Amino acid sequence: MVENSFKPDVFMRNILLRGLCTEGMLEKAFNFFNLWISKEYSVDVVTYNTLISSLCKEGRLEEAFNLVTEVEGKKLVPDLYTYDAIVNMLTRAGRTEEAEKIMALLLESVQYFGVHLAVGAEQLDLLDKACFGRPVRTVDKDKNWFQLCFEETFYLCDSLKCLKINGSDTGPQNDEELWHYMKSQKETFPYF
Repeated sequence: MVENSFKPDVFMRNILLRGLCTEGMLEKAFNFFNLWISKEYSVDVVTYNTLISSLCKEGRLEEAFNLVTEVEGKKLVPDLYTYDAIVNMLTRAGRTEEAEKIMALLLESVQYFGVHLAVGAEQLDLLDKACFGRPVRTVDKDKNWFQLCFEETFYLCDSLKCLKINGSDTGPQNDEELWHYMKSQKETFPYF
């Protein structure tokens, strides 16, 4: 790609990285990643999440934790996908107490990761099929959670009118209050 003067952006590099990881070529993915870092190409949390998830699937938890630390050191914000991979690996490794601690911290920091909905199994399936947000796996199999980013939440509330957000003590928020709140929580929230 680069030889033909096409310089892939971070989105294209992430697609390449995910393809390599999906095909079990993790070492080759890391070679590309290290090359990108050495050439100071931009990477984002999705880049790291792809590698973290792949490391976790291979049981290389300590390396995954090291990448999480690297993410934080680069002033990127680990997101729900980052911790989802870690929690799943801890659970599979029988380290459920550690997984529960991480999940408890995540569910307490709602504004950090967007909006979490407590949903039934049918709602979970419907939202997942609609390509909104993503299911959140928990150690407790009886609880279903669904995580939406701020933009998805605002769209479901404002445009589709199929979701109501309750303020902490004030009850349902109107669209303008919701937009101001979300704008205050995420600097890059779009202007309408």
